[in-house]
Amino acid sequence: MDGDPTRVEVSDVVGGDPSRAMTTDYDEHDRPIRVTDAVGDETGYGYDQFGNVTSETDPNGNRYDYAYTARNSLAEVRLRNWHSDPPGAPATPNDYLVLHAYSYDFAGRLASDTDAMGRRIEYQYYGDGLKHQVVLKGFHNADGSTKDYVLEDDSYDAAGNLIKQVTDNGATVTQHTPDLNGRPVSTVVDPGGLNRTTTFRYDANGNVTHTEVSGKASNVPWIMPATPSTVDYTYDDAGDVLTEAVTDGATPRTTSYTYDRRGLQTSVTDPRGNVSGATKAAFTTTMAYDELGRQTGSSGPSLAVESGGSPAVQLAPARKTGYDTYDDQVELADELGNVSRAAYDNAGRMTTQTAPAYQAPGTSQVITPATRYAYDGNGNVTSITDPRGNVTSTTYDQLDRAATVDAPSATNDVRAVTAYTYSRTGKVLSTVDATGARTEATYDDLDRQVSGTAVERRPASAAYTTSMRYDDQGNLVRVVSPTGASTLNGYDTVGELTSTTDPSGIPAQYGYDYAGRQVRSTDGLGRTTQTSYDLLGQTVAVASLKADGTTLRTTKYGHDLVGNVTSVTDPLQATTTYSYDAASQLVSQVEPVDAKTTITSSFGYDAAGNATRFTDGRGNATITTYNSLGLPESTIDPATAAQPNAADRTWTTGYDANGNAVRTTSPGNVVQQQTFDAANRVTDATGSGAEAATTPRHLGYDLAGHVVAAGGDTYAYNDRDELLSSNGPGGTASFGYDGDGNQTVRTDAAGTTAYGYVKARLDSVTDGLTGTKEQLGYDGAGQVKTVGYGAGRTRTYGYDDFGRVSSDVLANSAAQPVASTTYHYDVNDQLSDKTELGVTTGYTYDQSGRLTSDTTNGVTTSYGWDAAGNRTKAGNATATYDERNRLLTAGGTSYAYTARGTLASNGTAQYSYDAFDRLTAAPGQSYSYDSLDP
Repeated sequence: MDGDPTRVEVSDVVGGDPSRAMTTDYDEHDRPIRVTDAVGDETGYGYDQFGNVTSETDPNGNRYDYAYTARNSLAEVRLRNWHSDPPGAPATPNDYLVLHAYSYDFAGRLASDTDAMGRRIEYQYYGDGLKHQVVLKGFHNADGSTKDYVLEDDSYDAAGNLIKQVTDNGATVTQHTPDLNGRPVSTVVDPGGLNRTTTFRYDANGNVTHTEVSGKASNVPWIMPATPSTVDYTYDDAGDVLTEAVTDGATPRTTSYTYDRRGLQTSVTDPRGNVSGATKAAFTTTMAYDELGRQTGSSGPSLAVESGGSPAVQLAPARKTGYDTYDDQVELADELGNVSRAAYDNAGRMTTQTAPAYQAPGTSQVITPATRYAYDGNGNVTSITDPRGNVTSTTYDQLDRAATVDAPSATNDVRAVTAYTYSRTGKVLSTVDATGARTEATYDDLDRQVSGTAVERRPASAAYTTSMRYDDQGNLVRVVSPTGASTLNGYDTVGELTSTTDPSGIPAQYGYDYAGRQVRSTDGLGRTTQTSYDLLGQTVAVASLKADGTTLRTTKYGHDLVGNVTSVTDPLQATTTYSYDAASQLVSQVEPVDAKTTITSSFGYDAAGNATRFTDGRGNATITTYNSLGLPESTIDPATAAQPNAADRTWTTGYDANGNAVRTTSPGNVVQQQTFDAANRVTDATGSGAEAATTPRHLGYDLAGHVVAAGGDTYAYNDRDELLSSNGPGGTASFGYDGDGNQTVRTDAAGTTAYGYVKARLDSVTDGLTGTKEQLGYDGAGQVKTVGYGAGRTRTYGYDDFGRVSSDVLANSAAQPVASTTYHYDVNDQLSDKTELGVTTGYTYDQSGRLTSDTTNGVTTSYGWDAAGNRTKAGNATATYDERNRLLTAGGTSYAYTARGTLASNGTAQYSYDAFDRLTAAPGQSYSYDSLDP
């Protein structure tokens, strides 16, 4: 007896969990040669005479061989019986693939690592053994030439501390300053340039007590604040963080923590509970643990929770978690008491995930949705069975990469299979979808994608390739589309995008603050959006600037202590305020109307955080309820004089086991029913109970999920997901596209319309009916400036400093204006006046952005609004609305509605709608719909 453990079994001594056992077989030298896990999957090992592992066979039968140097250092890792290359790939010289080949210097240090693609990385060292350089040998440039690419170049001080690291072939420099204990005192990226710096301070126990982030802005033409961002920490004697304080230059925002004697975190208090005068418990989340240190529950701060329209009650939402003997999470009770469960196999892998029991409204059947999982010996998920019984299966290659994904389509028996191939280092080389559409990709020696190709079969065989180029930092600097259109990108020394130039030469500029946050966006005409942040990283202002830097307008933002936006002040100085509960859920919004009037909207939530109530500015509440699956079940509108009863204002939705909405019952017992295929796509929709018959909807799909049939209409697509043709009772149309996917032609009953492009930008449109060709011209920001109609006829657009249309002039062949419209706007983007045919109309608005008057030729029409945004006055005409914000009277006309909200009558006119709420009949008119009309 050698005393080697041959069987290790873990069992549940007090409950009913099955035992889990692992067995091990040994050779005569007491080395494991076979390990069998708790589900019977075996891993086998072989050894050489020195005890080195020479082979390992995983549970899927893949055998890895290991070769060693004379010093017993690992020399090669080989995968035997390699057969996972894509078709056409060069064969390996042997029956195995060398995943890694290593060499060592005379000191036994790793000198090189050659991967499965033959790419060799070499390691160089200083005389004291510290790493000096890591070099990728023979990197292939885009032009086919090669170079040695320095991945890493390290420098040290006399104590062996890293003080400088140069990466990305010299493009990125990071400088480190250590203290006497070797701990980093500062780290500087791009020293001498942008100086992006992080500094650290420590206490006597080595805990970080203070961090500070500073540096220079990048590509910003205005002066930026230089105050650094700081975070301070305190600790208990065990080294647990007690407080974390972020400072905005005035008031610290402190988050505090408590722990039990085991060092397990028992509470978190957000900054609102740590200011003077605050009630700490009102902003504290607590955690509970069992005797094994597993978190069994959490409880948030007390909230006002609402459900089903009942009055709010104060409640601290709590979640509970249960475990099995092996620490697997087997039960989770949410804040509403709904319990989800999970089951595991003996290897600790989830096999079943069960949602809470659910009973759809109006049914007697209770369903318990369960998703089931199966695995192969390596732990890869091989099948997922959804709650409706539809199975998605996955196969894997020898390196555990998904080779095929076999998913259900119209039925579980109709399969949609997607296949993948990979490079030897795991990059996706090709994807073939279920219809046979193929995409391909290639990569450079740093595994960056350098081309993407869409292989097209219809309407003609073609291959459309997009190419990419990178700088040494890995930034994408050039993209060339299939038609040759090039997009250029520029970056700063820390890899932040600072410029783009589109294929037409339209530039854009971007700038960043010291923390890498974008603060500048400038278009091709120099118009700039400027974003300002406080020291906490919160957006405090967004401004629009002219090309000369003059500020045109500013929107300002306020925040509470946890970062919730509490106020937005628009450029006209009107402020909307927001308030939140302890869970940071929005509970009220107050927007101004004028200096004395505001509109307040409020919101309610249940214990799980679902939005259960919205109360508009008139005080009318809409209630939403949820089922045990967390899906919306009922929507209850406010009571009205016409429909006071709940049944006449309640919409109820039922779901299948996958969460698809299969039945919706509207007030008046109007029912919409939907059928879903095995891929959870709507295939049929029917309706009943409405005042008019409802034409059913039917949709059919191909294996890639395209809609190929809608009622009597059929559709065909190319391999780039673009519509090629449509045929049906409404007529026939066909479409063509260029290599970039831009539509170039459309042929239908009105003729053939052609679209021309120059450098991927729409250049011309030729009308299919008249043959008229429209020629487009653009300004320096890429906005349409002119449209030429031939024979010298031109339409010209002007834009203001915000890029808004300011003029629209149509000129004849003699360049004389024949029609002209000009526009002016206020700084809130509201139209302030419009001049057309020499007549000017001016507009005014309230602080909520609603039109209050328009004036033409000295005649003013005034408008009034209620607190829910309904227009109550237009000149001398007034309007009234019910609690559901439906128009009741206007200008002497009365309106009536069905219980579900469709218009029943307008004065003496009667209207009919089907169960999908589509208008079917109006005085003197009737309407019918196809399957694409919702």
